[in-house]
Amino acid sequence: FGRVTFELKGDEALEKLTTEERLKRFGQGGSDPGLQSLLLQMHRYFIICYSKKGGVPGNLSGIWSDETNPAWCCDIHNDTNSQGMYFVADNLDLKGPTDVFFEFFENLMPAARQIARKIYGCRGIFIPITVSCWPECFKVEPGWDEMASCAAWLSEHFWWRYDFYRDVNFLKEHAYPFLREAALFYMDYLVSDPRKDSPTYGTLQSFPSYSPENNYIGSNRPVALNASCPFEIELIQELFEHCLEGARILGRPEEELREYQSVLEHLPPIGIDKEGRIMEWDEDYPQE
Repeated sequence: FGRVTFELKGDEALEKLTTEERLKRFGQGGSDPGLQSLLLQMHRYFIICYSKKGGVPGNLSGIWSDETNPAWCCDIHNDTNSQGMYFVADNLDLKGPTDVFFEFFENLMPAARQIARKIYGCRGIFIPITVSCWPECFKVEPGWDEMASCAAWLSEHFWWRYDFYRDVNFLKEHAYPFLREAALFYMDYLVSDPRKDSPTYGTLQSFPSYSPENNYIGSNRPVALNASCPFEIELIQELFEHCLEGARILGRPEEELREYQSVLEHLPPIGIDKEGRIMEWDEDYPQE
């Protein structure tokens, strides 16, 4: 815990308030740099506590669930929760405690290969939105588990660990193998758009696809299944860019580099909606 010191100077009088009072004040727009420092260190403390060697990465309630039947089974959610708990871990110098994150998802790979092959007929790995701590890979959430981009999103953390420490051995032994498996899935999963009247004709499409925790008016339930949501296309692009760079660093065969480059050259463009924002879906649907 003592590896990082972070301090933002603010009004010392605020230090006499309870944290609850400061949070309420901050939520109402009050300035409190000291509270921001405290929250950063609180996040570091949480990561250290729920990332024990030989255990599992943080789940929805960490290690603090006091219920026998908690919400969402207190499982490991991969549509932002797992990622969000570890986004800044390396920047906060928590190498060591957070190794459990990488160990867990590497141990999940055999099961993830099975689901990719048996359900999708694809090489590589498919990691569903929810996984258990054993670890197992089952599609148990109708609609939600159609999200195909969890492995691509988790791959970012493997790349960031390499990129932050520039640890080529980690890249060779851990990051690149995981990224390669995630990329192999998409090489088989993506299909060329056959619609000749479409502006994306001939580009590689991901279907079904959806933008996590979001729906548009008139969409199906429980999630808005769509084709090639920009969120997923961006993850695919980053995944293949990282694979390409990693392959070059490691001196991988030219054939692998050409595979990555080919996918990158055929991804659809990212759409912009009428308000100038990146679109949530393949068309500019009205959001709920």
